[in-house]
Amino acid sequence: MPAAFNGKIDALFCENKADIFGNYREENNTITVALGEESDNTISLMNLAAIKTFLNGGDVYLLDKEDMPNPNSKLNALYRY
Repeated sequence: MPAAFNGKIDALFCENKADIFGNYREENNTITVALGEESDNTISLMNLAAIKTFLNGGDVYLLDKEDMPNPNSKLNALYRY
């Protein structure tokens, strides 16, 4: 997540029909992942990463699980530096 906020992701690959819910605090770069579904106290961390990557000039791709570079992860990234 810090890489997405700091413009260091060149390409972000997101698994279609998957999501990761939780919270991210930019002040201290802490991520809390919720074990269940979305609730009033959580946000889509995948959506947040995609938005920040796009706003910082990166490309965002939505792929089926079998087309992901690493199909064992819901998010994959290629870094700029």
